[in-house]
Amino acid sequence: MKIRKAIVKDLESMVTIIDDSDLGSIYFKHDKEKIEKMIRSEMDQDNIVIGEDRNMKCVAVLIYKLEGAFGIHPYIHIIVVDSASRGKGYGKQLLNYFEEIIVPNYRKILLLVGKWNSRAEKLYEKIGFVRLCELDGFYTENVTEILMIKERKKE
Repeated sequence: MKIRKAIVKDLESMVTIIDDSDLGSIYFKHDKEKIEKMIRSEMDQDNIVIGEDRNMKCVAVLIYKLEGAFGIHPYIHIIVVDSASRGKGYGKQLLNYFEEIIVPNYRKILLLVGKWNSRAEKLYEKIGFVRLCELDGFYTENVTEILMIKERKKE
């Protein structure tokens, strides 16, 4: 998978990938305009990378905030892989890229994962994230989020 910064021509693919996911249904209620507005806002801040398969098709999206957690720690806002491309390691590749290329000098990285998303939670734990706490209704009413952190050693 090739990973690069998102550009405007990727907008439609990113909207579709998010909308077709559980994130699209649970958090955005399949409101494509809301998804597009969020993506455009993040693109203005240059906070999105995508993964392309060998056919140069966008198959994965990672949206982040460099100082999004408490104003000092990188925060992974959204990571989603196209439903037909899951299980191929693309999510893990995006996370590795984020750590090694985008935030190599930060010691702590945070993210929220829906308690309903055990597959993602297991991936995060496998690569070193640990649970901090649960937040009920943080983004969406009746949805519990798990705040996770990865602390890396100083070199």
